[in-house]
Formats: sequence, C-alpha cells, structure tokens
Amino acid sequence: MMPADTTRSDDGARPLPAWKGGQVPSQRSLTIVVACLNEEPNLRHTCENIAAAVKEVALDDYEIVIVDDGSRDRTGQIADEIAASDRKVQVIHHPTNQGFGASMQRGIETSRMSYMVVLPGDNEISLASIKAIMRSVGRADIILPFTMNMEMRPRSRRFVSRAFSLAMNTAFLCDVQYYNGPAVHRVDLLRWIGVKTSGFAFQAVMVTKILRMGFTVCEVPMYIQPKAGYRSSAVRLRNIVSVAKNFVALFYEIYSKPNLYPVPFSVRRILPD
Repeated sequence: MMPADTTRSDDGARPLPAWKGGQVPSQRSLTIVVACLNEEPNLRHTCENIAAAVKEVALDDYEIVIVDDGSRDRTGQIADEIAASDRKVQVIHHPTNQGFGASMQRGIETSRMSYMVVLPGDNEISLASIKAIMRSVGRADIILPFTMNMEMRPRSRRFVSRAFSLAMNTAFLCDVQYYNGPAVHRVDLLRWIGVKTSGFAFQAVMVTKILRMGFTVCEVPMYIQPKAGYRSSAVRLRNIVSVAKNFVALFYEIYSKPNLYPVPFSVRRILPD
C-alpha cells in the first residue's frame, strides 16, 4: 500500500505519495497486460514468450490480462483459447478500439499484484528482454526499458522517437533514454496518479509524473525483433496532434504544482544488475 505521508496535495484533498522513492513494495508480484489490436499472427507467440519468461524468473506471483482492443480479426478468439488453457490468464474485450492507454487503464482496474507492465501483443519484444524486464521488478519504483537495436524500426519511427525523447528530456529534465517502452510501474502509484489519457503519449505522461515526484528509476536494455504483418501507426497526424496536446497539458501541470513536482530536480537512478 502507499506509504503514509503528511504532505498534502495542492488542493488539500489527499496525501501525496512518499517522497524520495518511499518504500518499494516487498512483494515482487506482476500483472502483465497484453495489449492487442488485430494481432492474430502474433498473440499466441507473445503469450508463449511470457509463459517461458515467468517460468525462469523468480516472481512471487503473476497474472496475465489480455486486452483485445476492438480487433477485427481472430485476436479475441485466440485470447479466449489461451485463457481457457491457463488459469493465470484473463481476457478483456473492448467492442471498439479505445487506444493503448485504455488497455493500461483496464490493467490498473483489475490488477491484484504490486507491479504492472503493458506488453504489446505483436511479439516485438524478444524473450531475453522480457526476462530482463521481469528480473528487474522491485529494483526501483519504475523500470524503464530502452531499445538497443533501433535499426529494427523504420527510419521515420527512429527520427520521431529520438525527437520526442529529446523534447521530453529538455522540457521536464528527466534525462532518460526512452519514454514509450514497456515500463514496469508500481500499481499503487498508478492508482494514486490516475491515467487520464488513452492517447499515444500516455506512457510518457505517467513516466514523467512519477520521476518528477522523486521516485526511483532503473533503466534496462531491451531488444526488439521483426513482427508479422507490421505497419507502424506511430507517425500519423492524429497521433502527432494527440502527443502535442498531452505535452502542453503536462508542461502546465508539472510547472504549476511545485509542491507535487519540485524544482530543482534530478532523477534518482538505480543501476540494473
């Protein structure tokens, strides 16, 4: 549970989470949300990799929540088949596409574990990297994977990712390598903050808020692999507009609430094993 703290939020309505990282939960339990949109060729392989990883990593407990985000192919049917054969798996079906952030929201609502990660159902993250991410659970308040082999992505995607990270680091002083990877979050922090956007930048917003409140981070290298039937949706006008709106809103929130997001500021880092 959230450590007690007598500091009040700006409106005095509730206590702030403990500063300086507080107490990292003692139980290394993990909710793994698998976010899917038309991932018929990839979902089963993704879940097989997750199952292989949890067999080798010493987690205290885990659960898998597959979110079928309005898929038009057999993704939902495959998800139900996986859940029928594994009691650790549950499936949530969205009748229409609600966005990657909505999958995170469902995970926050249903999680029974101390930590949570949202993995894409596209089988992009290598098995070795999934293991590395899981091994890091509990080392810090937030685990931030960053992509080592960016050459696997299209050139336009690489340019956008670097430009976005540079803009975020310059504006918010967090100085991290990657904002939009499959971060491992403390569930209590996510519930305290609340996910208020389902747009493309939802992960970056959560990461920035948590780091600016003084919680600890551990950055972990990650390798990606080719995906079946892949077409990137990152560089689309509606995503760019959504990111711009969230950036402006986040900038206003961070710098208008010095009690919650103090300045001067420096990231509190913990090195991986």
